[in-house]
Amino acid sequence: MQAIGQTRAMSEGVVPQTTRQGRVNGLEWRVGNCCVQSLLSSPDFPEGLEPRTTLCCLAERARDKREIGANVDHSSLTLNVALGPHRTLVYCAANGGLEPEADISLEHRIRQKGRRADNLCGCKTSRTTSVCRTFTQKEFHEQPALHQKELKSVIGVGQVSLEADVVLSWYHPPRFHMPKRVQNFLSEHGLAEYTNAFHEQGVDYDLLVNLTDGDLRELGVNKLGHRKRILVAAAQIEPDAGDEGSVRKRLLTFMFADLVDSTALSTQISLEDYRAHIRRFQDAAKKTVEQYGGYVAKYYGDGVLAYFGYPKSHEEDADRAIRAGWDLVKLVSDLPRSTEDVSVAARVGIETGPVVVGEVVGEGMAKEHSALGSTPNLAARLQSAAPPNVVVVGPASRRLADGTAHFVSLGPHIMKGFQDPIPVWMVTAIARSRDRLDRQKGGLTPLIGRSQELKALTAALGRMRVGASAAVNVIGEAGIGKSRLVREFYDNFGETFTSLKGQCSPHGGATAFHPFIEMVRQYAAERKREGLSLEDAFAAIGLDRKRHVPYLMLLIRDSNADQSLIDHDLVGRRTLEALVELIVAQGRTYPTVLFLNDLHWADERSASVVDHLIREVDKPGVLVVTCFRPDFDATWLSAPGVENIYLVPLDREQSFMLLRECVVSDEEARGYSRLIDRAGGNPLFLEELARHVLETQQSTEADSHAAIPDTLAGLLMQRVDALSPGARRVAEMASVLGRETEICLLGDSLKTEIDEISGLGILEPSPQNENKVHFHHALVQQAIYESLLSNDRCMLHREAAQRLEKTYAGNHTEIAEILAYHFEAAGDQKETARFAYLAGCKALDLFALRDAEMWFGKCLDLAMEQTGDEATLLLARTVVNQTQVLCWNGDFTAMTQMAKSHLPRIQELGEIEEVSRSLTWIGEGYLHAGRFKEAANSLASGLHIARQLGDESCVGYALGLSLWLDSIVAEGERYSNVLSQADVVQATGEQLGDRYLKTLAYYGRWCHAMQSGKIRDAVNVAGSLFEIGDYDTYPPAECWGACLLAVSHAAARNSNKALHFARAGMESAASGFDRLMSELALGMTHVALGEPEQGLERLSKAPWRSEQIGGFYFAYAGDAAYGTALIQTGRSEEGAKWLEKGITYFEERGNFRAASISRLELLKYNITSRKFLDARRIFQEIQDSAINLEMDGLRSEAIGLVADMEFRAKNLDTANQLIEQAIQICTPLGWLALEQRLNQTALRIKNASDV
Repeated sequence: MQAIGQTRAMSEGVVPQTTRQGRVNGLEWRVGNCCVQSLLSSPDFPEGLEPRTTLCCLAERARDKREIGANVDHSSLTLNVALGPHRTLVYCAANGGLEPEADISLEHRIRQKGRRADNLCGCKTSRTTSVCRTFTQKEFHEQPALHQKELKSVIGVGQVSLEADVVLSWYHPPRFHMPKRVQNFLSEHGLAEYTNAFHEQGVDYDLLVNLTDGDLRELGVNKLGHRKRILVAAAQIEPDAGDEGSVRKRLLTFMFADLVDSTALSTQISLEDYRAHIRRFQDAAKKTVEQYGGYVAKYYGDGVLAYFGYPKSHEEDADRAIRAGWDLVKLVSDLPRSTEDVSVAARVGIETGPVVVGEVVGEGMAKEHSALGSTPNLAARLQSAAPPNVVVVGPASRRLADGTAHFVSLGPHIMKGFQDPIPVWMVTAIARSRDRLDRQKGGLTPLIGRSQELKALTAALGRMRVGASAAVNVIGEAGIGKSRLVREFYDNFGETFTSLKGQCSPHGGATAFHPFIEMVRQYAAERKREGLSLEDAFAAIGLDRKRHVPYLMLLIRDSNADQSLIDHDLVGRRTLEALVELIVAQGRTYPTVLFLNDLHWADERSASVVDHLIREVDKPGVLVVTCFRPDFDATWLSAPGVENIYLVPLDREQSFMLLRECVVSDEEARGYSRLIDRAGGNPLFLEELARHVLETQQSTEADSHAAIPDTLAGLLMQRVDALSPGARRVAEMASVLGRETEICLLGDSLKTEIDEISGLGILEPSPQNENKVHFHHALVQQAIYESLLSNDRCMLHREAAQRLEKTYAGNHTEIAEILAYHFEAAGDQKETARFAYLAGCKALDLFALRDAEMWFGKCLDLAMEQTGDEATLLLARTVVNQTQVLCWNGDFTAMTQMAKSHLPRIQELGEIEEVSRSLTWIGEGYLHAGRFKEAANSLASGLHIARQLGDESCVGYALGLSLWLDSIVAEGERYSNVLSQADVVQATGEQLGDRYLKTLAYYGRWCHAMQSGKIRDAVNVAGSLFEIGDYDTYPPAECWGACLLAVSHAAARNSNKALHFARAGMESAASGFDRLMSELALGMTHVALGEPEQGLERLSKAPWRSEQIGGFYFAYAGDAAYGTALIQTGRSEEGAKWLEKGITYFEERGNFRAASISRLELLKYNITSRKFLDARRIFQEIQDSAINLEMDGLRSEAIGLVADMEFRAKNLDTANQLIEQAIQICTPLGWLALEQRLNQTALRIKNASDV
């Protein structure tokens, strides 16, 4: 009574004195001095305000603040709102005293109008679109449901409460974007006031051409002229095709249909009847094709060609085509006949495959959108092979639609134009279930990674059992496992409740209450099996025989429905009421779960049922479970008692577990691990990728971008096809740029397009960088990229490269790999070679040798095909760097051959730096091949040119490698100068900051010390090199230093240190050469420490005495160690022959130091074997060579061995003379371990002499 009193007082101009404030959904409301008189009973009422009080919305403005008021006439209510650019409701400025720019969130204006009228606001502003509607008290009482729906369609309200004679609407902002193309279409034709209605009803641009006059009436387009204008404009819309940029590769399903024996029919009936007959068939074909989202591409007289998947892709295009073909055959058989003698039948052929589609060919009436490929021809051949009133499909459509229908094989058929027989299947029935899991053949994979979500569903079931309202929304992207989660829930608990299921369909949105029709049919079938009539079954659970039962029977087209009890003006409202009552009544009888799957495809009335059931109905004993995708606008998300389960992608461990279920073994699963990255944690994607790879026997390791399975193509492309042409082009550019890209590279002033792409969930902002965006899924990027024709790809890659060049001007090396990739994809060989060279240099600086070799190889291949000095100079620089890479990888033969083969062309440029470098690397190749004279000549030539050029770097490298050569073969004064030469190389390296030159200097010093027997000096030099490598983080210096230390400590008998540094060398090896050196060092260390078996295991991997490793200490000393290990492991004869062959091999090549090392090991063998004559001969050879080679350590050790031999032969005087000579030579060397052994031998000789 108090509320009614306030209403009357307000209408008489009496203003309440109380004022209270509160906030609801971001809107500020205030009691007192109000402009809106409302009677409210809402659970969302603002805290601090009581229901049934007077409210007003405070409209805020940037430069003004005022209250907007009007008296209330209780006989009518006008809601005057406008839809602004950000999809929020704003106050319409007309007649309200505010400017269009005012920052108003929402206004409910009440105007004194005693009559019903449309378009009352008269807004003239072009910035907003005004929508007005007047509802009288009488109309609301007579048809409240109808007008509440109309009210929702006008302002997008989430709830309407009707009480007495005034309505308050509650607004929930929509969470999806209005398609820009629809908005532009309406605006261009002066019909922008209908934008909101089209938006609310989900009318996309591709649906405009299919609108009918009745559809427009339902959308609220009441004026005949407006409807005609829309229909005429929509009829002129062509699919997105026609220019070169819209021609793309894609997977299409083709349906060919024709009338059987139509030619004979044309001779039996009049031309007018024949024309009508053909027209009825064509209309039937168009109706069924468009009903399932297909596109009629062409009429062939009595035949029709339809595309499914163009101009817009769908998840199940093959499924849609088969259903359309099935319906068409049935529909044609029911068409009117011209005469009783004329039979009417159609036949349909369907196949799926890749084509190039979108190009407009022909002129005038012959214009069509062509699809080029073998698949259309195959579909036509299949149609010709089909019997009357039969749908046949080819192998691809049969595979994609597995479970959609029941098939019978017709065997392989020979088709004209196709070499191999084509398997053909006939459709015998359409499957009733639309659930992919129900249709899937074979067992389901285990549910992985969803234990917490399953617990949440179980807990909701428990709450329902104790009488609480319970509803669960399972939300996630396509393929994430929503249905699979609910299936697991059913498998675990399905026997404890009654199940009511509704499955929405992607092509069922035009059928009111679509998922509930099948639910009621299933319910009726179960009651029939129990022996109950449907009417009695409904009545038995408490449904009203007059108010509810007739509408449910009408919903499933039951012929027993009593038409006299049906009010056709209230069918929608009464059906909704009956469905809700059925569900609630079933819950009162037995615990019930209502499962509604794929609600994102639900029709409006079905969504209203769910909204009403969840928000407004007490439903003890009922658990409502819904599944839908994130872009679905579920108005009940935040209602009391609702729990939302958001499914996230699987992590890598969970994905691997799922992958193991898709393949046979763990080992095979590891081979398919790259699929995990492509699937992005989506279970469906991962399963389909694994199945596709298994079926096609592709190599996942060889190609991480293997073709996308046909089963995923439509799902991935359906959102892309919804983009406007401009936005799609931006998406295509993004796909070319990669999974993640900088926004600035997509172009200038593209906020609208990027917002459109992001609104459809294709791109999303990068969480690490606000200036970047990335594809929500890697497969979407791949699908877009693969849809591009070659010419389009080339153009976009060139554009991408040019934008990158501009953005990174002055710093191209940073992105050299990316630029090389884009220019190569654009077909520009010159620019590809240039940036491949820069990428190789960048990789070499980082010591990433594999990458460097790949990039230099690419540049070399391209530069060889080009002419001119510029190309030759690039070739020369590439050869220099590639030979360096080959050197590091230990492939000295290939290094030499490459440098020699390109040297003549490089020399055409004159004596330049690259010529000097090439000669130097050729010299190193000869050095390692043991061709020392040729090495010396090549290094001398390179040094000469370098000095003429004054190029210190070239001089340093030529000197460094000459130092290496001298440490092997030099004698006399030249060998003595090795240390001073090392100082020069080191100084050059320090001056240039070249770490490799410093490494060469230390290696030369170490070789000199080691071969001279100065082990203490060798340890010190090696230690310094190791410290430099560790400090500078330079892998070669660190690895080489560790290897040198290992061999030095082994000679010094420091076992622990020797093994420690040998293993450190293995760990730090970063190139093929370093890995070889570290293997040899570890093997030599094991042999030196008396562990020949381990030594053989390492040393046996070396390519002995080849041109690969003949010219460095570890090669020839390792060769000797290998022979020693053979002897120590009992293979004495084999070991001795190995050493003898080694001596011959090294002497033939002039490496007498290597020969001396092998002779020493052979001497040890002969002494141990008591072959004293051979031992004395070998000893004399060592004496002669070691003196000339300044190998005092080796000479001293050999003398000591022979002294011990003479001691054992009782030649004590000779033994004493020899041991004294050995000690005298060894003492200055600092080789303490050898000196200790010699002193022990001397002591034994002395003791024997004294006796």
